[in-house]
Amino acid sequence: MPARRADLIVQEQRFQGRAALFVKDPLTLRYFRFAVQEYRLFELLDGRRNADELHAAFIEEPLPQQVTVEEVTLLVKRWQQVGLLEDADPATTSRTFAIRHAQKQRPQWFGWLSRVLYLKLHAFDPDALLNRLYPWVRWLFHPMGVALALAVMLSAALLVIGRFDQFSSRPELQNFHAFFNLQNIFWLWLTIGVVKVLHEFGHALTCKHFGGECHAMGLLFMCFSPCLYCDVSDSWMLPNKWHRIAIAAAGVYVELLTASLATFVWWSTPPGVLHSIAFSAMVFGSVQTFLINANPLMKFDGYYMMSDFLEVPNLRQKSYLSLKHYATKWCWGTDQPAPGPTGLRGLLFTVYAIAATFYGWMVTVFMVWFLTTFLEPYKLTIFGWGLAALAATNMFVLPLLMGLVTVRRNPAVLRPKQWWRPLLAAAFVAGAVYALCVIPLPRRVYAVLTIEPIHSQQVTVAVTGQIRKIHVVAGQAVQAGDLLIELDNPELRLVHDRLTQERGSFQVQLNAAQASLDPARSQQLQALLTEIDSQLALQQRRLDDLVVRSPCSGAVIPEPEQQQLAPSGTTRVSVLPRWTRSPLSPQNIGAVLEAGTPVCRVVESAACEAVAILPQNQIEFVRVAQPTAIKLDAFPGETLLGKVRELSVQDVTDPPAQLLNVSGSELPAVTFGPGAGQLATPHYRVRIELTGFSHQGDTPHRTPLRPGLRGRVWIRSGSQTLAQMWWRSFCEAIQS
Repeated sequence: MPARRADLIVQEQRFQGRAALFVKDPLTLRYFRFAVQEYRLFELLDGRRNADELHAAFIEEPLPQQVTVEEVTLLVKRWQQVGLLEDADPATTSRTFAIRHAQKQRPQWFGWLSRVLYLKLHAFDPDALLNRLYPWVRWLFHPMGVALALAVMLSAALLVIGRFDQFSSRPELQNFHAFFNLQNIFWLWLTIGVVKVLHEFGHALTCKHFGGECHAMGLLFMCFSPCLYCDVSDSWMLPNKWHRIAIAAAGVYVELLTASLATFVWWSTPPGVLHSIAFSAMVFGSVQTFLINANPLMKFDGYYMMSDFLEVPNLRQKSYLSLKHYATKWCWGTDQPAPGPTGLRGLLFTVYAIAATFYGWMVTVFMVWFLTTFLEPYKLTIFGWGLAALAATNMFVLPLLMGLVTVRRNPAVLRPKQWWRPLLAAAFVAGAVYALCVIPLPRRVYAVLTIEPIHSQQVTVAVTGQIRKIHVVAGQAVQAGDLLIELDNPELRLVHDRLTQERGSFQVQLNAAQASLDPARSQQLQALLTEIDSQLALQQRRLDDLVVRSPCSGAVIPEPEQQQLAPSGTTRVSVLPRWTRSPLSPQNIGAVLEAGTPVCRVVESAACEAVAILPQNQIEFVRVAQPTAIKLDAFPGETLLGKVRELSVQDVTDPPAQLLNVSGSELPAVTFGPGAGQLATPHYRVRIELTGFSHQGDTPHRTPLRPGLRGRVWIRSGSQTLAQMWWRSFCEAIQS
């Protein structure tokens, strides 16, 4: 029998009152857990005993286990395969290590194909870097440093709780596309990368603080966002379980501290780059930490913390073995012995495995939904569905294939002990399929909307001009024909003056021709005068259009603030200022208004309606009189009820600017080129009659509705099965 390797590092620990020994392979940085009796057998491998002698020596030990020579031989062979034993032939040893490396790499490459949302690439040994960094951060491990960090976290939490209404009303928290868009995605990725780098260095430096080592750090792509990972498996060699828990919790600790500091920055800064970065760090370092990193149902920090606290190594593996045992027992009637704990403890392991499985599915679905929703305005949802297909393959297809391989190797598993159990399981599966394909669920069509007055007229600029004077303010009452805004266009006035001078010159020539009795010349000059009069009339109308007047009587309502999208391709650079916020804002004096720019609305009555903008793939489900539920950004805790009043039959050519994704909403807009500011795909208007809030008597001092408010609507439009919904979504993704 081969001898055990002399360079292995051994550390004794206790789990649930029982002694165990951890063996570290310093060459491959792999770790192995031995029971006391198992390690005693391992110690007897000195290279001088054969299998029979080794078995005889082992059974002479105090409290021996009843094992056979064959079992001893199999155990020694397993230790040799994992590289814990020496080999007399160096060439054989090299081949063994090569085989083990290839076996290790195969599942890694396979994992890249099946876990595309979480990819690891080994990079370097960070031990020297950690040795240089540790003296600078040692104070963070002092009780005073920990107390200071906890105080910062508590202060940030109290700020959010105390001003939750103000926090929840921020645009970034009101709408998905208000933050997760192309303008901010770079800062989001950058922030995730920085936070995860700090997270991993938190693990590594804490391991170094408690006497452990970290020799592997590499690149990690989580949801395609680059960050780091580090291997602190050396913490398993620490005898104090609280030190191991502290190492596992260090990443969560660092992320929460980062999120707390980012909360103060986000709260105190105006919209901009720093504001966006702080918001990303706040959300990622808090919400993602609690939902994934600190959650024991995911195999991340929270899982290892709970595993060490309960003193149950390989908790996840044992739980899934327990689930497999009970599933085959209940559904197939097998009578094999349980691979782990039985009774209540075994049931708890099974419940944990079920909860971890479903929670993992939920996280995967959320990640796919996030990517699909983000890519939808850019017509790239096919990539999201491709990721969904890979995730579904990993969650369902691969386990099924593994089951078929098991059946092929052991056909006896197809023969159940009790015939009624597989029938019951098949009935359960058939019921689930029936529920997916037959049972109807309510269909709700979703869209964004804005509040508009029912009787109003929009005032637009007919001729490009520079704002010279604004005569009205928001809310002012006007009569039909009242002056709203005056513009100036020097080019138009120059053209008008030149035409006037030319007309005077031609008139003088005509008078001279008539005096000299030259009818041919007179006729030619008369034709020129007629053409110039026509041009002068056109120029005068354009000059008159520079004075914008009210088309009706009512109240002036400014157009919602919007972001201007200038067409590309022009080579001339305007030296005149462009207007900002609303054309009626006083600071816009001297700014240029392009022809067609909405200036304001003149509202004839206070009655309002909701105008929703629906994509063409949803409009077919909507019918007049269908009930609706509306959530306005101004009243996030209340529901506004209504019913569909009118469906448009024409594409929307003038979408409300506040509903475009460039303004923080959801409608996909063309951001450059000749169609800048227009919708990227066909959409239709749906006018909704408002019937009131769902709780009329609860808020007597509610602010009345006003034009320009933004929100979302859910239209109840019949029913559909889950299978129909998924199939339609898949077809839409393929078509896009």
